[in-house]
Parts: sequence; structure tokens; C-alpha cells
Amino acid sequence: MKKKSLFGGILILLVFLVVVHGVAEKLLFDPDPPPANYPPPENTREAQLQDIDYMSHFLEIDRSYSEPARASAKVLLNEVKAKAGSLSEPEFELEIARISALADNAHTNVNGILRAGKYPRLPVRTYRFSDGLYIIRAYEGFEELLGGRIIMVDGKPISQIETILRPYVGGPEEYFYRFQFSYLFEFPAFLHAAGITKAADRVAMTLEFPDGHRDEVFFEGDYQEAEGPAGFAYHMIYRDTLPGEIGWSNLLQDDENLEFTLESARSFLLRELPEMNGYYIRYWRNEDVGAISISAFNGEVSAALKNNSPLDVIILDVRNNGGGDYSKNKEIMLSLGNYLASDGRLYIITGRGTFSAGMFSAAFAKGGAGDKAVFIGTRVGDRDLHWGENDDFTLPNSGVRTVYARGLHNMTGPCRDIWKCFWKDFTSYDPVDSLEPDINVPFNFTAYAAGRDAVMDKIREIEGAQ
Repeated sequence: MKKKSLFGGILILLVFLVVVHGVAEKLLFDPDPPPANYPPPENTREAQLQDIDYMSHFLEIDRSYSEPARASAKVLLNEVKAKAGSLSEPEFELEIARISALADNAHTNVNGILRAGKYPRLPVRTYRFSDGLYIIRAYEGFEELLGGRIIMVDGKPISQIETILRPYVGGPEEYFYRFQFSYLFEFPAFLHAAGITKAADRVAMTLEFPDGHRDEVFFEGDYQEAEGPAGFAYHMIYRDTLPGEIGWSNLLQDDENLEFTLESARSFLLRELPEMNGYYIRYWRNEDVGAISISAFNGEVSAALKNNSPLDVIILDVRNNGGGDYSKNKEIMLSLGNYLASDGRLYIITGRGTFSAGMFSAAFAKGGAGDKAVFIGTRVGDRDLHWGENDDFTLPNSGVRTVYARGLHNMTGPCRDIWKCFWKDFTSYDPVDSLEPDINVPFNFTAYAAGRDAVMDKIREIEGAQ
């Protein structure tokens, strides 16, 4: 009887500890934003004042600000308060973006993708390659602009424009270009609000084309009929048609020489590479995508590798893995090296789109494969030490949505502060020595325009495969 009582007491204690742990973890790393209990505003000034008041709670709930940065953000918020009612919607959103960006943390930023559909957008889609900013998709009537490198906007060089827009985005340069730049640059109202253009509905661009000639192009009007295609900047660089894309042209055309990695922006892809006795594996999300189950894809990958091992080459492509839940594919990441021959290589393709849980996937794969792992491509999209575990924070009237971060991650070293470091990492993650590419291969326009994936070509060169 005493043993049963003791066992029952221990069980109750364990259940109690689990509940306490869950509650504490929720409060520390995933608290809900406070309710926005405000009366309906009577005018623009009152609406902006309510949003500003609500934004003051954001500065309390986000943990990524240093104390000096938080103090600066409060000063800036008071300055915005003094201008309430006189700011246009884009000007107000940029002020909120600047306040968020003072945290200098990639997870703590205004969600720029929400501008799509709300504000007029240019009838072109752009991408910042290592060798410049280029037009890669165009709406009907603007097809001749495809392949043009943007040199200036309203007489200002692109380097100056990038400098002007940079304070509205926190975090490293890689994140700025991968997730945020196009959602500022492609919206005339925001170029105007940032002081780049003289009018909110007119943009003058100077373009340089591959043959060397330059043209000045004027975009005037709202181009609402050219709404699509939807997606992040990286979605635009692939050959496939995107949701909402009607009447658009793509720089990439169907061609027998088009690299298979440029055909589609699909999140999961498994392809055998017989010329290298290997496999190409793409994980661009760490969660289910629509009806596609990441668990099912994990099983498909495991079966293929197991049935064909030992392999000489495995290529893991996480260059556009923007995150999710790193536990969803942790085990398979750790196991990839097991399917290689003794002298085999695991190439881990990284880029500025390797972000959040995507960085963990790269690290797990490297940790599991050890010396067989090679990082190839470019630097990942965030710093080794960064704040994540984020949630949305939406202002009640403007609808501007920023994101607050609560948990600290250290990718390349120990994280021991129990109040800051995300608890799951204590038992689930072993730091790697570096996330820097072992082989740096820039994503340049010249190779892209020819339908080539410079990273894949480099791997083939190393492996002696054609």
C-alpha cells in the first residue's frame, strides 16, 4: 500500500511539474498580445494615436531590444505621436517599421508582404542578385524591361536607395534583401513616403540592359490590374506560374538547358542524380505546406536514401527554407550522413533565405554528417545569435502587423541563460562551429539569365559530373 501511495505521489508530482513547465514556457516564450480595447476612432488622428498607444505594449512584450535600443524606440514613438493625424498611411507604416527595426533583430519587423493587395505595386518584379537589382517578371506591355538592371530611381543610384530603405528593416543585410526589400521598393507610395520619389504615383527608373544600352522608363498610375504574382521575392525567380499570375512574362523560358532547380519554387523536392550516384533533396519549409505533409516527404526521402545507399553525394537544398518547426525534420537531417559512402559528401546549400528553423536544419545536417558535410552557397539569412519564437502584433486601426520575438537562440555556441534562451534548445540542439559557407558561390544574374544554377554547376565541377 505504501509503495502504491508513493508511486501515486510521484506521478502527481510529475504531472504537476509538466503543467507548471508548460505554463511557464507559454508565459515566457509565447504570451498572447494584450487586447486592443479602444473605442471606434472619430478621425485619422485618433486612429493613429490609438495605434501608437497599442504599439507601446509591443515595446514591452518584445524581448529582442537592447535597453538602449528600447529607449530609442520609445523616443521615436513619442515623436510619431506628435505627428499623429498628419502622416499618410504609408508614412505611418514606415514609422512603425523604423521603431520595430531598432531591435536590430530579423524576427522583429513589420510584415511587408501585407502591402500586396493593399497598395498599388509596380508592374514588374525585381530580385537583388549579387551583381545588381534586375527585373525578372513583367506585366503585359512591359515585357521589354525583362533582364534590365535598375541603375537609378528618380536620379538616385540604387546604392543610395538601399541606404535610405535600410533603417526600416532590422537584422542583417541578408534578411533585408531576402524578405523585405522588394516589399518596399516595388510600392511607389512607400518610395515616396521614404523621400525617394517626388510623387506617390510616378516612378522614373534608369535601366541598363545586357547589350549595354540604357533607357529611362516612367511608371505612372496605380497598375491595380497587375496585382499578381503573389509571394516572396525568391518565388519570383523560378520558371513556374505563381498564384494570381495572369498576363505576366518571366525572364526564364522553357528550355532544355534550364536547370531543374530553377523550374519551380515548390517547397519539397526529391530527385535522383545518377551521374553523381546521389540525390538532391529540397526542404524549403519545416512544416506542412498546404496539403503536402512534411512527414510523408520525410518518409519518401528516407526510403529513397536507404534503398540506394551507400551514396557518393547528397545535396540538401535549404537556401530558401524560411522556417517552421525544426523538430519536424530534425531526425532526417541528423541521419543524412549515414547514407553516404566513407568518402561521400553532403553538400548543404545555404543562402540568405535560410532563416529561422531553416538554419537549424542546416546545422542538424552538418552536425550529423561531421566532416562529410560541406556548406556551399552564401551566408544564411540571420545572425548566429538571434531572437526567435515570434508572434504577430497587429495595430487595431491601420492593420500594420509587426512581429515580436521572445526566445534567444545561439547557433554556434552555448546559450545558458534560462530566462532568455529557448528551453527546447537545451535538450534538442548541439551548436555547430560555423554557419559560414565552406565554398562561397554567389547567386549572380549572369548564370541565372542563362538558366543555370551556379551552386549546382559548382558541385558538378567538384564531383567531375556533367
